Amino acid sequence: MKTALYLLFALVALPAIQACGNRTDYFELVYVSGVATDDLDQDGEMDIVLAISDDDRSADQHQGVVFRNQGSVRNNFSLAQRLNLRGGKFDRPDRVLLGDLNQDGFSDIAVDNGVTVYISFQSAASPGRFSAPRPVGSGSYLQLFAIADLNNDGINDLAVSTGARRFAIHFQDSMNPGTFLPRVDLGIDAIAAAVGDLDGDMINDIALIDYNNDSIKILLQDSGNVGSFAQAGNFGDGTNLRGIRVTDLDQDGRRDLAAVYRGNVERGIRGGVSVRLQDPVNAGQFPVVAEYAADANGQGFAVGDLNLDGLPDLAVTAHPYGKGVRISLLFQDAAAPGSFTGRVEIYDPT
Repeated sequence: MKTALYLLFALVALPAIQACGNRTDYFELVYVSGVATDDLDQDGEMDIVLAISDDDRSADQHQGVVFRNQGSVRNNFSLAQRLNLRGGKFDRPDRVLLGDLNQDGFSDIAVDNGVTVYISFQSAASPGRFSAPRPVGSGSYLQLFAIADLNNDGINDLAVSTGARRFAIHFQDSMNPGTFLPRVDLGIDAIAAAVGDLDGDMINDIALIDYNNDSIKILLQDSGNVGSFAQAGNFGDGTNLRGIRVTDLDQDGRRDLAAVYRGNVERGIRGGVSVRLQDPVNAGQFPVVAEYAADANGQGFAVGDLNLDGLPDLAVTAHPYGKGVRISLLFQDAAAPGSFTGRVEIYDPT
């Protein structure tokens, strides 16, 4: 939950972050996409990684990931390292993820630029410093989805979307830490995905969004054949689903589903979040959906305790048509675990 809170901080405070440090000139004209947070240099303070490019039009735009390390003054961030990515004329970094990708106990960086997935390893000898990015596999990618153990061997793998919008996995080679095997295409369409134990068998499963029928699909990992998955659910939620999370929303020890949807302006449907709590009797089943309107053209969301009551809340980002960017908060109702009360807008530049 702390990561989600810092993610929300990064989204809200981004203009202030860009204004601090001693390299403000570099950030005058940037396109900022992915953001991730962790204590990367082991100093007890959270750091921020941003996926950026100079702009989204010029042919000579910078391709890279900027790692901004928290300085000695609390909430003051400075540019610590820039990681350059090779790319095409209009390729730019999209999503950035953090996780241990070579079994040394330190968080590493994974990023995509719409064509290639790159990884950069943290130096165990110099925490907070990273190797030059190197590509993983080949072929066209749309987005990184997750860093997680997807074959129950105790090490992290990479879940990705291919150029054909298919869900695929690069399993890590257990005999060669930091090396990833050729991707395995699961043969199912996906524009977003999340990983977690959805049926209580202590191994990771997958929840993804199939853009063809605007639905959430559940893929349960076969405990007798780890690394293989079978579809076990298909839920049509909301309108124009865009992002998904697997997390225990009602604090009952079982993982639940939450998905953000854009809505439909022509049909008068606002964007928001749909929540499916796991059935307390039937593991892996999510029969009831509750929808919470946030704002038109919903884009993404984070989960975290946003009012310090010990319960997970939701922060939802949206781009209302012609009205800039907004962030709405949906607070969990302490009297009804897993349900959320009225929203509060905390950022509206219009």
